[in-house]
Amino acid sequence: MKSINVSAPAKVNLHLNILGRRQDGYHEIETIFQTLTLFDKLNIRHADAKETAISIAVKAHSLKGYSDTRLPTDSRNIVWKATELLLQRAQIHRSVRITLHKNIPIQAGLGGGSSDAAALIKGLTASLKLPRLPNKDMAHKLGADVPFFLEGGCALATGIGEKIRAILPRPQFWAVVVKPEVNLPTPEVYRWYDRFHESSPRQSMKKNYSLSRSQKPLTTGPNIIKMRRFLIAGKSVRHWGPFVYNAFEEVVFSKVPELRQIKLRLLEEGAIVSSLSGSGSALFGIVNSKSDGERIKQKLSRSQLKIWVAHSN
Repeated sequence: MKSINVSAPAKVNLHLNILGRRQDGYHEIETIFQTLTLFDKLNIRHADAKETAISIAVKAHSLKGYSDTRLPTDSRNIVWKATELLLQRAQIHRSVRITLHKNIPIQAGLGGGSSDAAALIKGLTASLKLPRLPNKDMAHKLGADVPFFLEGGCALATGIGEKIRAILPRPQFWAVVVKPEVNLPTPEVYRWYDRFHESSPRQSMKKNYSLSRSQKPLTTGPNIIKMRRFLIAGKSVRHWGPFVYNAFEEVVFSKVPELRQIKLRLLEEGAIVSSLSGSGSALFGIVNSKSDGERIKQKLSRSQLKIWVAHSN
C-alpha cells in the first residue's frame, strides 16, 4: 500500500464583507483569506482495488475534551467526498485509507474541513501520478472555500468565495488564534445575519466591532481595496491592519457576548488588531512578534480556551 503525508493549513479572514443573498440562498462575499501555520495532517494510504473502498480515522488529541472532535468518518465527511469525487473523475478504483490528525477545530471559521479536502485532492493526485485533472472544478463542487486551499497563501476571494485572485507578496505576521468552547455552524450564523439585517438594516450599519487598539470604527466597502493595495505593496500590518474587518461580528457578538470579550482581551494584552475569523467562533489577534504571541497565550491560557500562536503561511 502506497502512503503519503500531507498538511492542511488553517485560514483566517483578514477582511470579510457580505454583499447580499442570492436567489439560490448563497451569499455573495468579498474577503481576503490568509493561511496560517496551524495544520491538520493527513496520512493517505492507497492500493489497487476492483471496487473503490474508502475509510477514514480521525485523531484529535490536541482538541481532547472539545465537542468539535466528533467528526463523521463516513460519506458525510468532506475528505471522503473529495476522495470519491477524485477517483470518479480519474475513472479508477482504489482502496484508500485516510488517517486525519485533527488540530484545527471545526465550526470555528478557520476552514479546517475545506483545507483537508484540498490537501486530499493535491496529495492523492500526486501520489497516483494522475494526469492533470480540473481540480478547481472539483474543489468548487466540494465547498466554497476549497478552491482557495489548493494554493493557500493570501488571496482575494469573491462570488461565494470560489473566485480567487492571489495576493503577492504574502504578508508576514504572527497571530494568536483563540477558540472558545462554543461552536458556530456557518449556515446558522448566516441566518442570524439575514434576520438581523432584515429587521434593522439601518441599525446594522451603526456599529463596527472590528476595531484596532485605537478603537476607531471604519466603514466597509472601499477598505478591502485599500487593504489589498497595501498588501501588494508589501507594507507591514501597521499599514493594512486598520482595515481588518468582519461583517459577521456585530450579530455574532450580540448573540455570543463571550466572543466580544475575547476580542477586547486580545487587544488589551497587546494585539495590534483583532477579528473574528469567518463566521466564528475562533478569533485571532495579530501581534508584533512570536514572543508577544506566546506572552498573550500564556496570559489567556488560564481560561477555558484553546490557543495557538501561528505565522502567516
